[in-house]
Amino acid sequence: SRHLQGKEKMQTFDVLACIESSTKLPRYQELKESISVVAPPEHVELYGDPVRLNHILYILIRNALEAYPRTTPADQRAVSIRLETTAQSIIISVIDHGRGVPKHVREQLFSPLVSTKKGGLGIGLFIAKEITESYFGGTLRLNDVTKYTEFILTIPKRSAKS
Repeated sequence: SRHLQGKEKMQTFDVLACIESSTKLPRYQELKESISVVAPPEHVELYGDPVRLNHILYILIRNALEAYPRTTPADQRAVSIRLETTAQSIIISVIDHGRGVPKHVREQLFSPLVSTKKGGLGIGLFIAKEITESYFGGTLRLNDVTKYTEFILTIPKRSAKS
């Protein structure tokens, strides 16, 4: 298989379709309805390996769903994903209204050993940031607001290393 040989599947792909496939998390079937996606009417495309973007989104969406206390009913674990574009970039925001990220955690959020989850090593965000920067030449950051948690992924339109 392609994956075993480590070959990339470089292609122009539809970003919205990629986001939508990332929301189908097998472990969270019952939470599918909690995730809403807002996107511009026009087609948003990116050149690169969609599996990489999937990986980043999967981590962000999973974190967002898990930001809610376990006892939160599925219909109250709202996660919103917003896709926007500028002349140069594609911007994807993943927002949850869980417990928020405390200030002392924010500073070191993307380091490989930090996690706010019991048993989690925080490696997910570290990997997501790594792929964003080294593969897409983009940025992944946490918005400064504290009322909710918003991760903002910005990817230059001409980005992936070919």
